[in-house]
Amino acid sequence: MASGQGLPAQNGGMGVATMPDEATTKGLLDNAQENLNTESLSNKFDFSRESLIEMALYLGIGFVVGFLLKKYSQFVLIVALIGASLLVLQHLGFLSLVVDWDKIQNALGFHLPATADGSLITAYLEWAKAHMRAVISFAIGFVVGIWVG
Repeated sequence: MASGQGLPAQNGGMGVATMPDEATTKGLLDNAQENLNTESLSNKFDFSRESLIEMALYLGIGFVVGFLLKKYSQFVLIVALIGASLLVLQHLGFLSLVVDWDKIQNALGFHLPATADGSLITAYLEWAKAHMRAVISFAIGFVVGIWVG
């Protein structure tokens, strides 16, 4: 094969294809490495290293929850229907379920903060407001997990 055959005509029609030089490639890789460095991100977005780790953890947990929810959605639906039917039976008086939430919270070491109305939803919303980065990270991971799963 003669030199220049089968190559696209570039560089003024000389028939020689050129590769990007090594300096350009190293520049792009170095740029990406510098931009994705945790110290660079923490300075740019005013994040601490701990908050970046927390966000990555919640992103991963959200991904796993979304992935498993999509893979086992039939099982989750059956459990939800059983739970709903138990609640309906309790509401109608056919069944009496008592859950001692204080014992469960003490066993898990989880205590609800004091809120004005004392509801679990209010406590969750207050936590979500205080940890907005974690909530957004979890939501992104959850959506990606459902999309991949």
